Amino acid sequence: MTSAAPRRIDPRHLNAAAMALLGLGIGWTSSRYALGWDEGAWLAVARRMALGDVLYRDVIENKAPAVLGLVGLLDIVPGPYESTRAVVLGLLAFALAYLSNRIAAELGAHRTRALAVAVLVAVLAALQAEFLLTTELLAVTLILAAMLQVIRKRTAAAGLLLTVAALIDLRAPVVLPAVALLARQLGGRQELGRLARWVTPIAAFWIVVLATPDLRFALVELNFASRSGAALDVSYLANVLRSAVPVVLALLVVSELRHFKDRSPLTVVTLALIVVGGLIPLISLKPFDHYWTFALLPLPVAAALAPGSGTARRPAATAVLAVALAISLIPVVEMRYRSVEGRRLEVAHYQGVASVLEDVLADDETFVQFDPMPFLPALLPEHFGARSPVLGYLSSDSVRTEREISLLSQATSAAAAILDDGVLDAERFTVGETFLPLWDMFQSHLAEFPCRSDIGRTTLRVRAELCLRLPDG
Repeated sequence: MTSAAPRRIDPRHLNAAAMALLGLGIGWTSSRYALGWDEGAWLAVARRMALGDVLYRDVIENKAPAVLGLVGLLDIVPGPYESTRAVVLGLLAFALAYLSNRIAAELGAHRTRALAVAVLVAVLAALQAEFLLTTELLAVTLILAAMLQVIRKRTAAAGLLLTVAALIDLRAPVVLPAVALLARQLGGRQELGRLARWVTPIAAFWIVVLATPDLRFALVELNFASRSGAALDVSYLANVLRSAVPVVLALLVVSELRHFKDRSPLTVVTLALIVVGGLIPLISLKPFDHYWTFALLPLPVAAALAPGSGTARRPAATAVLAVALAISLIPVVEMRYRSVEGRRLEVAHYQGVASVLEDVLADDETFVQFDPMPFLPALLPEHFGARSPVLGYLSSDSVRTEREISLLSQATSAAAAILDDGVLDAERFTVGETFLPLWDMFQSHLAEFPCRSDIGRTTLRVRAELCLRLPDG
């Protein structure tokens, strides 16, 4: 009588379990992070839209409607926004790992290498986003899904995914030539033609944007104007390091391409993905920020290019992976103390200010702010009187700067309160040039708000008839 042979576990199931655990870990980490700056601005706009404001006409934001619609959907889910975002981050991390794994495997990479690149892409993408929701994270996930559909000859699905990516992140169309090249290399001109037909809605979207003044201002002119001078913002070590990791990996891939002569079609695709992945941060004028998430796109394809694809493992590749992950731990530690604790305290401060402001303002009264943080407009959207929670959008050197400052002045005249972070008490020469027109405008209205109360580092100024409502009377 023979004993039954031990049942072997399918490696694919082990891979799926590993990627699911990775997603759970990233989601749990995200749940410990307070509301991010971008998320605060998006929530403020989404909540104003829920109250009846028309996007780009009544409230300004330089992101696409799809992003604000998604944030609005997440906001109506019961429970804190941060918890819902953590679930989404966990799902995105799993999707990034799964898609990277399948792309590498279906292009011929050994399963160990395919799993390694899956983990690498998911971890680095989460680090780039600082465990918050970003348009880059959404767009890169959709682009990788489109690349997998191209590999599987499902061109219609690939085109639809690329279209959705372009509607979420306005820079995603820059990646189209590289994905089109993948379709051409794997399926010939016929697949390329099919893909081109399925992405035509992207061109239609941009025709509408350019033909509509409010859309053109918000999505084109304001995007460029609000990023001026940000190209060399390297004040945080974490920004530099988390940006450097995908760049270094891409450069290492380029240095190894001389070994890949027998895989020339994929080599060209990898080079194209490296170029567009580096071009997007540069045209965004922020080379040291989360825009480098796009630089992760070539890694799943490069995994299939490694010399000795199969069971062989190059010591150099293992060393590169170990060094990359070790470097990644540095911004994790830095972010743990700066972002988790610092941001949590910052959001808690504005929650306290919002609580006081709710007691001071009547239901039909509004406030404006000279504060760069968007958290108060997100917490009290029904009381916020300005057109944007982001000061930079109102003061950027654009074709509508004078108009926006004039509208903000009108909103200040109608407001019951002004809040600022102390800058209205500062000397004029200490104010940055970008914000000087706003500072001058608010100074011209200060006499209308004679009573003040300091709430931590925030100053609340109200009209005379509201003086007795202040905490200190």
